[in-house]
Amino acid sequence: MGFFSWFTSDTEKSIANRWSARKTFPVHMITEDGQIFTENDYDGYGEFGGKDIYVLAAEMNGYKGETDEETRMLFFDKIWVRGIMKGDKKYCYREHFDNYQSPIESEGGLCANELIAEHGWKGFGDSGEFEEWAEQGLKMPKLVERLPQTNMWKEMWDSLPYPKSCGDQGFFYYDEEEEECFECGRLMNGGECEYCDREDEE
Repeated sequence: MGFFSWFTSDTEKSIANRWSARKTFPVHMITEDGQIFTENDYDGYGEFGGKDIYVLAAEMNGYKGETDEETRMLFFDKIWVRGIMKGDKKYCYREHFDNYQSPIESEGGLCANELIAEHGWKGFGDSGEFEEWAEQGLKMPKLVERLPQTNMWKEMWDSLPYPKSCGDQGFFYYDEEEEECFECGRLMNGGECEYCDREDEE
């Protein structure tokens, strides 16, 4: 399985993993009800402070298996629902077909890829973005660099976006010739640290 990562909700910083050329930094996985899982050296596979992000998301939505692995699979089976649709017809991956090359009997044996490519069907649920699930009414964690103060938790939670997936997967950075800011350690943009500049303005 490949690496995966996100951008922090508060500072929009890519969460680098320990195997990348970038330094890791403390990241807090938080929930609306105040749970905190702090990770100081992200390994690239979705675990923060000993808690798998997908296990937490499943538990937040009432799914709990006998083991963490079962709970994690419930996330993919019950929450990360994806598949293909056209009009009122809908087929879900792992429920109606095993993979996108498997024949769907009720569609004359055509596979999902053929239906998309040649018959006007569209895929759904492929983005894997927490914001999309939250818009469906599901509870999702957020990832932050700075913990909200306890007395400001609700206000800060509501103001923070959900973390977006990092296309670099927390590892494949191709801009390492950029310099790090001496003050905060973040990568500078054109020789200027946007993060420190924002702090100065405040």
